Amino acid sequence: MAAVARRFAALSRSGAAAAAARSAAPVAVRFVQTVSNRPIDASVANRQRSNALKMVQEVPVIEVEHDFALCDGGGGATGHPAEWVAVTDKAPETCPYCSLRYIKKAHGVKPAFPDWQANWQDQQ
Repeated sequence: MAAVARRFAALSRSGAAAAAARSAAPVAVRFVQTVSNRPIDASVANRQRSNALKMVQEVPVIEVEHDFALCDGGGGATGHPAEWVAVTDKAPETCPYCSLRYIKKAHGVKPAFPDWQANWQDQQ
């Protein structure tokens, strides 16, 4: 029992011992590689350059008929959580997950019964 008490006392010393141990720990080092006798930071040299934004901008704006569009990124394993995007007919709105753009069609809201007046007059 005394050995456990000594070990606990050693672990609970003042912060000075812990600070000394931290200062002796190795510091993270960034590797540098040399290309044509010029040092280049490896994190920049090996960075993958993606054209994803360019590809998304090439997708045409999707026209919807209502005030909201439901975007799921294509659904399935390649999709994202369902996101309702409020749209207007002035400027395209962007899905925050997949960057697809939506816009409302001009005069897009169609009446549920377009010939209701004709049907009503026939019944009179």
